[in-house]
Amino acid sequence: MRKRTWNYAFLLWNNVWRNNFIEIAGLPNIQTVDVMTVTKKVADILNVENNNIQDARQITGRSDSSRYLLVELNNKSTRNKRISAAKSKEITVAEMSLSIPVKQPTSKIFVREALTRNTKTMLYQTKQRLKAPNGSFKYVWCKEGKVYVKKSDDDKKVHIIRSTDDIDVLISKHNI
Repeated sequence: MRKRTWNYAFLLWNNVWRNNFIEIAGLPNIQTVDVMTVTKKVADILNVENNNIQDARQITGRSDSSRYLLVELNNKSTRNKRISAAKSKEITVAEMSLSIPVKQPTSKIFVREALTRNTKTMLYQTKQRLKAPNGSFKYVWCKEGKVYVKKSDDDKKVHIIRSTDDIDVLISKHNI
């Protein structure tokens, strides 16, 4: 139990470090376009200030489709404004007007909270094991680096998932 608590504290510390970061995902391969230009273009589309950007860099995943931009902003409130603006407005690749060939101009661009690899893995595992239809939880989400689940609209209880042990407990408790 003590090791589990320390691991969770370490994960939270890593997520606190990322409080000023967002990810911009769903972009086509943008090797020929300046990353900062793309970041400012997204800010313009969302109608948020684009002078709060500290740094932006492209992160390459295992495949071309898993590339994303990691953007460092001045503060957490700026990050939260961008994320909430992105939730209320859908951005497509075509809107970006990038000077590169695009295979799917209607594909969506996502602006989301930057998560550590461990938190992303925990979120993915939680969705795979607990979310309906194979699980019985309607909602699985991540906020401030923590993974949450909620059974239904009527349920007031929100569970925090700290490790795979928490997933196992919910599976056995709810007979999933």
